[in-house]
Amino acid sequence: MDVLIQAGEKLEGKINIPPSKSYGQRALAASLLVSRSKISNLGKSADELVALQVIRACSSKLTSLENGAVEIETRFDFNKDIKLDCGESGLAARLFACLFMLNQRETAIVGQDSLNVRPMTPLFSIFGQLGIDYESANQYLPIRYRGKRLPLDLKIDGALSSQFITGLLYYMVGLKHHNPLSLSISNVKSKPYLDMTMQMLGEIGADLEWKGGEIVIKPSLLHSYVELNIEADWSAAAFWIVAAAISGRVSLNGLNRHSLQADAMVMEVIQSYGAKVTWQESQLVIQSSQNLPFQVDANHAPDLIPILAVLAIFAEGKSIIQGVNRLKFKESDRLNGIIKWLELLKIPYNLEGDDLIIFGKSKINYPMESQVQSVFEGCNDHRMIMSSAILAVFLNGGKLKGITAIQKSYPDFFLDFERLGGSLIY
Repeated sequence: MDVLIQAGEKLEGKINIPPSKSYGQRALAASLLVSRSKISNLGKSADELVALQVIRACSSKLTSLENGAVEIETRFDFNKDIKLDCGESGLAARLFACLFMLNQRETAIVGQDSLNVRPMTPLFSIFGQLGIDYESANQYLPIRYRGKRLPLDLKIDGALSSQFITGLLYYMVGLKHHNPLSLSISNVKSKPYLDMTMQMLGEIGADLEWKGGEIVIKPSLLHSYVELNIEADWSAAAFWIVAAAISGRVSLNGLNRHSLQADAMVMEVIQSYGAKVTWQESQLVIQSSQNLPFQVDANHAPDLIPILAVLAIFAEGKSIIQGVNRLKFKESDRLNGIIKWLELLKIPYNLEGDDLIIFGKSKINYPMESQVQSVFEGCNDHRMIMSSAILAVFLNGGKLKGITAIQKSYPDFFLDFERLGGSLIY
């Protein structure tokens, strides 16, 4: 499905931010390590639905409660053959592939579409350390293996993705061990996501801590019952925060001001940009003011880069975004997609190693007659589609192709877009 975004001068209004899918998936995975759990404020993104599907495949008993809560009774004993379909969710594939190394029978991990061309290389390094035999499609999904419950210290290169590390922490917490274990990590990226993982595992009784470049997993007795509440999603909020910083005023409800989520760093960026920020209890208000250039190291928050590139396009001067090379291995080659935006708009840029330098303009003179040619390819990538929508509204509009990919993380994105005054035609 395609959509035509109408040009607009600003976005204004109030919306409620949806739950964090990153926390939601982590909570669902944690339910496999305890007997019973109650998860409140679980979202409805495709990634969360995939994680729920995995839990159901484990024969867990799920009971829907009021206000979107779900109660889970775990019945999987990690001694059965099982096949897990992780859809297009990179986190689900990498987290559950590691967690199910606890399974002493055969585990098959399969994926759909873009997930089948996303690298799984660090997983095979772990298999080698544990002596796990496996079958794979040239180091990609699908994979088959038989896990081992070996309480060993492990090593992993975190340069590609923190998601494998998250999965390993679930595996190591799930082992029954009597001495501390260590996970040594080189090239740590996206560290806030690891802190989120450690926080979630702490909720179920695990005892983990950073010691230099490693995480120590101490022996601990996991709870038999836990209640987990999912906080609002800073990744979703970032689109509206940037939109308001460019032109407008938005009030966002439900965000945790002190969240560990990586994408909360968007607040530092828009304040450098010159936006006005106020907190009114649990409500965040962002208002446009200045359009100043900025510099940001996004190595620990790579998912922010597409929308930060939009912000840089409307900044008056030279902005620098560091850590862009990891974008090549997302749902699409996001770096290539951003460069296509810049070339379409004739915005000067330089790509210097891992840094993208954008020479933006607070007022872009984009000829109205060119609007017919302003087509943004979705590339089946939810973050590129949503970022393109914010970019288009402040130009002369534009056509977005393949918008259904937003189901992956933010199904109600375009409903919220209209609540804030955006106009579109399906």
